[in-house]
Amino acid sequence: MDRDCDAPRNGDSKDEQRPLTRDNKFCNSSFLDSGKLFRILAQVIALNSAEFTRVYQDLTGSFEHASEFPLNDDFVSKPLSRIRRPLRPLRNAIYPGVDLPCWIEPPRTGRQTIILLGQDPRRDQGYFTVPARKQPYVVIGTPYSVHSRRMTQWHNNQRYWKIIQPLLDAGYNLYLTDIAKFWVRGQKTPPSGEARKIYKGILEKEIDLVAPSLVVSFGVPATTFLMGPSFFAGKRMRDTKAVMLPLPLGSTKVLPVLHPSPLTAPILPRYLRANGIPRGRDIAAIADIILRALTLEGSGALQSQAGAPSAEAETSA
Repeated sequence: MDRDCDAPRNGDSKDEQRPLTRDNKFCNSSFLDSGKLFRILAQVIALNSAEFTRVYQDLTGSFEHASEFPLNDDFVSKPLSRIRRPLRPLRNAIYPGVDLPCWIEPPRTGRQTIILLGQDPRRDQGYFTVPARKQPYVVIGTPYSVHSRRMTQWHNNQRYWKIIQPLLDAGYNLYLTDIAKFWVRGQKTPPSGEARKIYKGILEKEIDLVAPSLVVSFGVPATTFLMGPSFFAGKRMRDTKAVMLPLPLGSTKVLPVLHPSPLTAPILPRYLRANGIPRGRDIAAIADIILRALTLEGSGALQSQAGAPSAEAETSA
């Protein structure tokens, strides 16, 4: 569950949070072919190129300047009717949300790009100004609300930035996206049926467009969406050592890791032990796991495993 609307509170981690620097570039148009991306995203929401450009400009403004009321000021609303019919429920569209992909570049770049793959754009009443059953609009943001400068200090969001910032500090460009770009209450992730086909095609096109050196899949749903429903077999995610694996099609490598959601906090210590992380570390250690895998892959020391780890019904793990 990619939820990020908890109010700010003091963290309880033993890893110091790194500050979000204003030097990071957010959704810079030179990073990728925005025209191609907009055509891909138009399969989710019916916006033209000029409309997508304005949405991304608004999101960039929220990244660069902290707002007083982020849940109201840092998100963009569009009519729910703009969501493509195969993805939109016929009725009872409660808390509808869209997360558009976003990309962040560090000040000193030159390294390759990592895709951070999440699950879905879950919303709740905090994002809306009308009752749940009278919401004619969809709230548009980004995965983990990374576009919102104000929300970087909110409790859940701190967990994600403890992974994002070290990767930026290491010089990697980041592209964040979800497997399901649209969500309403009651929707299951990964999606099934026609929606699954649409989102699968969208993600494949995103990977082709971004050409990442690595896709990091957060949790079981994102991993099985990429690798197939039978990917996990034998072990639980909490006991799994993170290993790079090739996508079933193509040469892109995938690194499944534990989802950073607070829901996985009870199993985080066991997962970190399975990956050789010293006792006492918090969610920031997942960034260490990712960087270590990249280092080993670059040195040729990492060998892809043939088997695959298996998970229990920890949907967010």
